[in-house]
Parts: sequence; structure tokens; C-alpha cells
Amino acid sequence: MSRPNGNLRSQIPWAVPLLFSLLFGCAPGGKEPGTSGTPAAATTPGGPTPAAGAPGAAIPKVVVATVQRKDISVSKEYTAQTVASQTVDVKPRISGTLLDHTFREGAHVYAGQQLFRIDPAPFLADVRQAEAGVMKAVADLHQAQNQVDVKRALADVAQARARLKQTQLDVDRYKPLAFQQIIPQQTYDQAVTNRNVAKSQLDAQLAVLQNTRLSSTSQIAVAAANLEGARAQVTSAQIKLDYCTIFAPVTGVIGRLQADPGNIVGPADPNPMVVISQSDPMYVEFGISETEYLALSKQLSKIQSGAATPSGRVPFKLVLADGSEYNRRGTFMMAERGLDAKTGTLMIRTTFPNTEGRLVPGQFARVQVAADGNKSEVLVPQIAVTEIQSLQAVYIVGPDKKVESRTIVTNGSYEDSFIVSEGLKGGEMVITEGLQKVRPGQLCEPTDSSESAPAVVK
Repeated sequence: MSRPNGNLRSQIPWAVPLLFSLLFGCAPGGKEPGTSGTPAAATTPGGPTPAAGAPGAAIPKVVVATVQRKDISVSKEYTAQTVASQTVDVKPRISGTLLDHTFREGAHVYAGQQLFRIDPAPFLADVRQAEAGVMKAVADLHQAQNQVDVKRALADVAQARARLKQTQLDVDRYKPLAFQQIIPQQTYDQAVTNRNVAKSQLDAQLAVLQNTRLSSTSQIAVAAANLEGARAQVTSAQIKLDYCTIFAPVTGVIGRLQADPGNIVGPADPNPMVVISQSDPMYVEFGISETEYLALSKQLSKIQSGAATPSGRVPFKLVLADGSEYNRRGTFMMAERGLDAKTGTLMIRTTFPNTEGRLVPGQFARVQVAADGNKSEVLVPQIAVTEIQSLQAVYIVGPDKKVESRTIVTNGSYEDSFIVSEGLKGGEMVITEGLQKVRPGQLCEPTDSSESAPAVVK
């Protein structure tokens, strides 16, 4: 409730009694409208009866309660909204024809539960083709590993070595004979030439062998790489085939179906096939102002560190839109890293258990945060407070048992009482029952609600 301004508050002492007097049919001072100033008397079969407050009139009995000043822990209340702890858009990873779905819209689903099935035929064909590629790559690798060309080159090298050895023997045998001129010098020279040619042929065959070995090693490596690539193609095709069956990624409540069987679906679709909201636990977020943050920063630090509040009370309660209190208590989860420059507020996130599913994403509620420590406050029973034209007032019974109207300013509530910031100091006796029987300035007989005897007015 907004507090009245200073000019209006200065008029309260006479404005409220006037309003109450008008409501009960009397002008200020106990005069009825249209009279000359003498209170009207009621007529009864036994004769006239004096009006209330007149000499000889019966003093009305009222029930009173004492205004108390207590050390209390006051809860602050903030407007909040529930937010799913995890929201997942379910989309296909491949393009294909949607065959069917295996869930009921709005139902609770579990992580790993099958949701959709896409036509697997084209992806099964891709798997078979990739498996054929693996078989070909295996054959190529086997052929490369046999090293047929290397074996042929080794045979040529062996033949060249044998020829060189034979020509060297001819040279060794003809040399002494040519020196003794037993054989012509030409025969010896021819043997030397044949040896040199055989040596050159051996060198050439050795080079061919080396090149063949290098080529064979490269062919084996290429064949092995092709085999790995073919196997990877099989894995990729198998993964796409597995993507034809879509499972729930999280546990939560599934929304309405947005893709019907027979449609072509794919990862490029702008809308998801369905949305799953994980609602246990449920996040509840609310914003506090900068000044409130400064006041609560110490308490939030204690909550973040896991320290218990001095009052021992649970720090977060949730009041739903219908006024009922949620049966589970929340815990602090996080505070935003900085104030919102546009709104000047700091977002606080709490988490509440939601095993029963009473909370759904997007609900508006109120979060109550227990204050850190106790504070001395004046408490007046709510039943004693009346409100007229946005002004709150109570009827006080003074020491002389006369009724006095007192305007008050309240600042929240505590249990079944209002917290009074202005108008009462504690110890006053306020009327809780029988307000309609009295008016300001009238005598009354105060009675404690817990006793039948009249209350003692100090």
C-alpha cells in the first residue's frame, strides 16, 4: 500500500472519525443528521431507551487485544517466474521421411526413451555400399603386401650377380694365359669387357630393386589408408542409420508434436519436432533492485557459502498464484554476474524440487526470502485493522475506557498480524471484535478474547 502524503496525513485525526461516523449514521459529536444536537432515543414498548453514550445508556462490550512489540525475522517477497532447468529442442540429425512417433503429447518421458523413427532404407543401403568398399580395400592391401615386383627385382639382382661372378672368373683365368701369350690378348680384353658390363648390369638391378621396394612400401601405405577410409565410411553410414531412431536426450515433460508422420524432416528445419522440458528440479528466478541487493548481499554470501541463516529458517519459500504455499523449500543456486543496465535489477536463481510435477515452466509466483537476523517490530492483529479510502486505522481503548481512532501505516505482515511502521508503539489495546458497536470518544467495556472477565486497562 502506498503511504499517504504529508498533507493527507495531517488531516487523518479528524477525517477518519468523520468517515466512521457517517458510516454508522451519526454526525461528529454523536449528532444524527437532521437533529438539533441531542442524540436520538429509541422507542421501546417499555418507554424510551437512552442512546449509546448518553447518560444511563448501556456501555457496549468489545473484545480487545494488546499491540505487541516482538523481535521477528521478516520475509521479503519478490515476484518470480518458474523456468525449466533444461529445455531441449528435439531435431533430427539426418534428412528423411518420418515414419512414426512412440510417445503421447504432454507425457513424462525418460532419457533414452524412443521418440521417433525415420525411414532407414536409404541409410541401410549406404552401409552395405561402405562395407563393399572395405572388402575391396582389404584385397588391395593384401596385393600390395605380397610385393610381387620386389621379388622379381630380387631375382634380377641375383642373376646379375651370377653373371658378374662368371665374367670375373673368365678374367682371372685369361689374365696369366694372355701374359704368357698362350691365348690372344684380344680374348683377355673381351673377358674384361664382359665383366665390366656384368658389373654395370648388377648396379642397375640394385637400383631397380631399391625403387621397387620404395614403391611397394608406398603402395602398402596407400592401401592401408584406403582400408581405414573405407572402414570410416562404414562407421559414418552406420551412425546415420542409427540416427533414424531418435531418443529422448533428457528426462522431462514432452510438448506437442510439430512434425507428422510422412513429412520430410531434417536438421535444417526451423522448428523442432518436439520440445522436452526438464522440470525436476524447477528453477525459480526473480529480480531484486540494487538497494535490495546491497541489503541482502551479506545474506546471499552466507547462502552461497552454505552457511545457515542466523534465524535457522529456510531462506526461500514459494507462494503460488492461487495464494497457496508450495510444499517444498527452495535453495539458492546462483546470482547473475552483474546488474541489468536497463532495469537496474539483479537476477537471482533458486531451485525447487518438483517430483510431484506441480510446477510447470512459465508460472508466475512469489518468492519469500527470510531476512537475516531478527528485528524489533510492532505487531497489530490483522482483524483489528480497518481500511477506508486507502487509509488504515484501528480503534484503541484508552486508560479511561474511551474509544480512540488511530491511523496507522503498515509494512508487510507477519503470521496473523500486520507490521506497523507508524501510528503504534506497542502496548496499546485495540478492538478486534465489536467495532460496529462503538465510535470515537465513546465509553466501552473491554474484554480479553481469551477470558470472560473485563480486560484491565492500564
